[in-house]
Amino acid sequence: MRDYDSAGIRNIAVVGHGASGKTSLVDALCFAAGSGKRHGAIKDGTALTDHLPEEIERGYSISLGCAYLEWMESKVNFIDTPGSLDFQGDALAGLTAADGALCVIGAASGVEVGTERMFRAAVARQDPVLFVVSMMDKEHADFDRVYRQISERTHRQEQTEVVGSRHRPIPLHHPHQRSIAQTHQTRGIVIGRPQIPEVKNQLVVSRSDLRHVRRAAGPTDETLAGHTLRVGKRRGGHDPPGDA
Repeated sequence: MRDYDSAGIRNIAVVGHGASGKTSLVDALCFAAGSGKRHGAIKDGTALTDHLPEEIERGYSISLGCAYLEWMESKVNFIDTPGSLDFQGDALAGLTAADGALCVIGAASGVEVGTERMFRAAVARQDPVLFVVSMMDKEHADFDRVYRQISERTHRQEQTEVVGSRHRPIPLHHPHQRSIAQTHQTRGIVIGRPQIPEVKNQLVVSRSDLRHVRRAAGPTDETLAGHTLRVGKRRGGHDPPGDA
């Protein structure tokens, strides 16, 4: 591993309710980037950040776990936090050490108490929050329902001053086939071929949503925002229904 200066290091807390898929997400990301040598599983006791005997026996995290990956000239340190409310002190400590939060939500269970608590804690610190909807291949998984829950519950009165209408959640979903996407300096990877018929061939990002991205990006990112709009229109062949 090469040396990185502070500008090339990102510390990300992975937070959320218990059993939402945080540890599995960290394991999969590290494996995809090459820093993890095997794709572990909680049920097998081989997850990358659950290594304590109690964690292996119980099947969930009870303390902070750390992992890293190298991607696009940057090193990303993941702080895998416990989701059980009994160990929320450790989760808050992990958030304090991070530059931002990945808030993981199970596609079947949706937004839960732990989700809202950790989101409010991140917002109170004025940290950026990225929601990740996991386990889309599970029975009763419903991305649209979870997205509505995120939209409604992150705009409650106590968060209006920080979140507000200018910070609208934008639904993004990469096609389910195995592929690597690249747009300017943004890359994403999808591993495997989960069967998700509900979202197959759906255009999840509408033109109106992308206008919110353009306004949030500001004048310095006009080229990127314009390119994204052109790509979205070219892939769909026409403007999404309901947009002007």
